[in-house]
Amino acid sequence: MKKRIIGGIIIILGICLVGIKLYPNSIEQAMQDANIHSKQILYEVVTDKGLVVFYEPENYQNGCDVGLIEKKLFKYKWVFGVGTMDFINDSRELPNMYGNIGEVGNNKGFPLVYGTILNSDIVEVQVQTCNNEFKNADIVETNLGKIWYYFLEEQTTMLPKIIAKGSNEEIIFRRGF
Repeated sequence: MKKRIIGGIIIILGICLVGIKLYPNSIEQAMQDANIHSKQILYEVVTDKGLVVFYEPENYQNGCDVGLIEKKLFKYKWVFGVGTMDFINDSRELPNMYGNIGEVGNNKGFPLVYGTILNSDIVEVQVQTCNNEFKNADIVETNLGKIWYYFLEEQTTMLPKIIAKGSNEEIIFRRGF
C-alpha cells in the first residue's frame, strides 16, 4: 500500500514537472511562442478574461500594442492582440482604436477602446457605452507616455464616442460626434 502511494506521488510530481517544462511560464515566453515580439511590457491589467498586456512592439519604436494572455494551471497562452498606437508620430491629441482581443464568437469576445495621450492637458477620457452613458477610461503612465483604455460590455462595429477633458472639465477632444 505504501509503495502505491509513493509511486502515485512520484507520478503526479513527474506530470507537474513535465507540464512546467513544456509550457511557457512567463508572459514574455507566451508572446514569443505566438510570434509576438516586444521590446518591453508597458502595463498589465488582470481581468476576469485573462491578463491584458500593453507592450511596445519590437518593430515599432514608441508604439503601443495590446493583447490578451490566458493564464492556465502551468502556462500562459497568447489569445489575441490588436494594432499600434503611437506615442510620438501622431498628429492627433488622442490617438484611439477599437479592438477585440478575445476569441470571436461563443461570447468570448473582449472588446476594448484604447490609445495614447499626446496632449499633456488631457487628464480625463470618457467613452460612451452601449446604453449611451459616458464612463471614465483608465489612464496610466508608462515609461513611453500615458495610455488610456476602457473595456466595453459588448462588441460593436463602430468606435464609440470619446471625450477627453482637461483639469477644468473643459473638453479638449471629441470623436464620433
